[in-house]
Amino acid sequence: MKVLVLSDSHGATKTIIKAVEKELPDYILHLGDNERDCKIISELHPDIPLRVVRGNCDGLSKSSATEGFTLGDKQFLMTHGHNFYVKSSLIRLKKYADEQKPDIVLFGHTHIQHKEVWEDMLFVNPGSVGVGSIKEYAVITINDGEAQCQLKKILSNGSIT
Repeated sequence: MKVLVLSDSHGATKTIIKAVEKELPDYILHLGDNERDCKIISELHPDIPLRVVRGNCDGLSKSSATEGFTLGDKQFLMTHGHNFYVKSSLIRLKKYADEQKPDIVLFGHTHIQHKEVWEDMLFVNPGSVGVGSIKEYAVITINDGEAQCQLKKILSNGSIT
């Protein structure tokens, strides 16, 4: 199973389309900040399931700020991160994750890619798919009960690393 993780798109629908068409994921997760950008995904790829949480720039959204769910055999926790003050520290998010016990914790808000394993939980920030000259996202693959994460970059020339 291949999961595309996006965050902080801020209107960059062309970049979202590029990431989706490059990765051809089984699922797409958007961690907020311009949730409305997901509409283009749903229109172009209605066959790919999409989940979204509300970010600090999604004021009128009815989406939840935090969501827990299962994909494959992995428990996910996704949030934008602003309610956990992730720009200062991951301490609040880690404390919340300790209570929820997910396998994978996804957060955005900082516009900086991050990947670490803490207390057997994989913490991933895909970076920003919409801000800066280099756009960023993450791909999580789940095979035979193992989850692996790749942090990817779309360079200004359009190539993906």
